[in-house]
Amino acid sequence: MVLGFKGFKPGLIATLGNGSYQYRPGEASKTKKAKCANAGFHYCLDPLDCLNWYAWDGKNEFWAIAAGGDIDEDDYRTRSSCTEIVPLRRLKEDEFLFMHARYASEHPAEKFEDCFKKPFHIAYGKGKKLAGELGEWLCFIIQDHQEPICIAQLIDGVKILPGKNYTAESLEAACNEKG
Repeated sequence: MVLGFKGFKPGLIATLGNGSYQYRPGEASKTKKAKCANAGFHYCLDPLDCLNWYAWDGKNEFWAIAAGGDIDEDDYRTRSSCTEIVPLRRLKEDEFLFMHARYASEHPAEKFEDCFKKPFHIAYGKGKKLAGELGEWLCFIIQDHQEPICIAQLIDGVKILPGKNYTAESLEAACNEKG
């Protein structure tokens, strides 16, 4: 089985493809054929790619999944299709960002560009600045020689302020402030 990620409508319902399909947490769903953009259960190896199909709008759900059986991959980012899928657990925003950081660190040859995929502002590398609005997330992913660093924080209006520019260092310091 391969660890992957999948977006759903509320209640673990996938609506893209042939109608809608109801998944169940921890239960395997099986089909006969896997072909990207055509057949099978679709998922992504990088959770950030799920946002190409499902918005993080407070209603949709994003899950870590186990993919198995026959697996088909195409050249559209990390989209894949499989014949067996098991929803493992729903991800919160910080977990989603940490899983993306893990994917980025495991694929150092891939070029990742700073981006905003609502509600996530993501910067890669040192010396960057990020700002956002209340309720959005700031995330710095830095490839260090020893291990990757991921600093992710919600703009809560208390410790992390909307509209203020943060570096990785100033965001980490703000997170660690007492009070």
